[in-house]
Amino acid sequence: MRDFLLAPFLSLFSLNFYRRLLGWPLSRGFLYLVYLSLLLTLSSWLTFRIFFLPVANELATWLGERLPEIIITREGIRMGIEDPLLLSHPRWGPLVYLDPNRDAPPQEDFKKAFVILTRTEVAYRYPADGEIQTRSVIPGGDQKGWRDRT
Repeated sequence: MRDFLLAPFLSLFSLNFYRRLLGWPLSRGFLYLVYLSLLLTLSSWLTFRIFFLPVANELATWLGERLPEIIITREGIRMGIEDPLLLSHPRWGPLVYLDPNRDAPPQEDFKKAFVILTRTEVAYRYPADGEIQTRSVIPGGDQKGWRDRT
């Protein structure tokens, strides 16, 4: 039983462990795979819970407090602001640029933030390579069941 519980650690450096492993029945090998899967799942969950979830929660809270009301209609996006607004996070810098007066973001706006939201388009820039993607927010196709969403 000790070999089984310590197997993930013994498999890294113990030659005797591999010799004993050859004598194990096949069912114990499958049980070992389940055990390793459980350890990997638990460690992944703990890593996500300890490191990534607090950061995502901080960002969502910060955005919820600062984003104006945004309504998506058939004609595009209506924002609860009149002038352009740059949302700059204290830890990560400028993240979102909202421009309710334009239909498409000009090229110079991509230097202001990672995400640019205009009346009809959402544009975002990948920080690693600087590639820019633009998506239309105007719905296409059949709009029979359309309703404005906030």
